Amino acid sequence: MEALPSCFVAYPSTPAARAETIERSIDLINGSGVVNIKGWKTLFPGGRPIITRITDEIQSRQSLIADLTGLNPNVLFELGYAIAHRKRIWLLLDTAIERAKLDFDRLQLFTTIGYQGASNSEKIVEGFFADQPYGDGTNLCDDLLDRSKRPTRPTLLYIKAQIPTEASNQLARRIAAAEIASVVDDPSESPNQPVAWYINRVDGASAVVCHLLSTDHTNWEANNAKQAFVAGLAYGFGRPLLMLAHAPYFPPLDYRDILRVHDTAAKAEDFFNDWFAPLIESLRKQEKNAQAYIDQRAALTTLAARA
Repeated sequence: MEALPSCFVAYPSTPAARAETIERSIDLINGSGVVNIKGWKTLFPGGRPIITRITDEIQSRQSLIADLTGLNPNVLFELGYAIAHRKRIWLLLDTAIERAKLDFDRLQLFTTIGYQGASNSEKIVEGFFADQPYGDGTNLCDDLLDRSKRPTRPTLLYIKAQIPTEASNQLARRIAAAEIASVVDDPSESPNQPVAWYINRVDGASAVVCHLLSTDHTNWEANNAKQAFVAGLAYGFGRPLLMLAHAPYFPPLDYRDILRVHDTAAKAEDFFNDWFAPLIESLRKQEKNAQAYIDQRAALTTLAARA
């Protein structure tokens, strides 16, 4: 018997009414017998890191449904990971919640992609079967990725915090002086980049640094949503990733094990240095091996020409 198309659903656990709407939609869609759809609450880590269990589930399924109502950072991280793994994505947004729509528009990452209104389960189910996000193999990554413009040398991508804190500025200076080239996404120079920019920059980067704000900062939710999305892309593309956050900040479950919270600029730089030292050594070794291979091939070609 042929397996049903499968989807994973990323959605926030709070507020309870929002989670209830999504879970009711999952039950209704599964009841159709047309597609197998699973939400994160059905996953049981069994001693494994939660991020591993969730990313494995995303990889095993053809598409991801992401509810962006409230810009939950776990959802954004999983969305970025799914895009990097070329999954078909389908976005939900409850536009009846005024702040949710304002936050989504302010983020400006996905305004050109489109979403399904999601104020109740019946509306979600109707839109799901109308759009059939499980029915084709298209994906956002292949649509937007242009590898003809990838850097030819190692590059470090720094997603700077929206507010130019002391830690953010000091880290930007440290990265500018690093042993490899860098690309800095600086909101003070360009407040909003399109999603294609992030997909291409993360894919072309040798490593990625994301800098989250504390829960005391202004507009920290929007900043951290973008940072979580880019981190998910980096994690999905398999790029070395450093996630930093200003204190106080309690990291969500998805990336709790890969994020470092700092209370001073000096501590942020210490975290970076500890992460960067083995990374630069690895990159140097890769470059040395690549050059040795090129030299070997050139020598063999010369010998063949003389024979």
